[in-house]
Amino acid sequence: MTDQLRLSNLDDLVSWLDKINTQEFRYELEKLRAIRRWAFERAGIDYDEGDQVRIDGDYAVSRQNRDGSPNGWWHYRECLAGGSLGTVVRIDFSPHHMAWYADFQPDREWSVDESGSRTVRRWHGPVADTPEGHEPPSRYDQEQHPDGRKHTFSMRAENLRHA
Repeated sequence: MTDQLRLSNLDDLVSWLDKINTQEFRYELEKLRAIRRWAFERAGIDYDEGDQVRIDGDYAVSRQNRDGSPNGWWHYRECLAGGSLGTVVRIDFSPHHMAWYADFQPDREWSVDESGSRTVRRWHGPVADTPEGHEPPSRYDQEQHPDGRKHTFSMRAENLRHA
C-alpha cells in the first residue's frame, strides 16, 4: 500500500512537472542570474564562489563586538589581517543587514592565545607545515584533520578583493 501511494505521488509530481513552461522558467532563472551579476557589480564584488581573494589592507578584527561582547574571531586576528589570502566558499545576501556576505576560508590558519605575558600561536594547517614559533596541531587534530583544520568566516563581501 505504501509503495503504491509513493508511486501515485511520484506520478502526480511528474504530471505536474510536465505542465511547467520550461522556457518561461529558464528565462526567469536567466533574469535572476543577470540581477545577481548586476548587484555584484554595483556592490564592487569582483570575485565569485571558489575564487582566491585577499582581505582589504585596512581590515582588522576588533577585540569586542559592537554590543561589547567578546569577539569570537579575536583569536584568529592575525590570519584574518588585511592582505591575507583565502578562498570564497559562498556568497549570499543578508536581508537583515541589507548587505552581501562572503564565507571566507584563509589559506593559512592559526589562532593566537595570550596567557599573561605569554603569547601562543597554534597552527591549524598540516603538522609538517608548522611555521617556526607556532605550536603544531594537537594530536587529535593531526589524526582527525591531517590536511589541517579549515574554518570558514562569514565576512562582509566589501572587505574582500579578487587576488
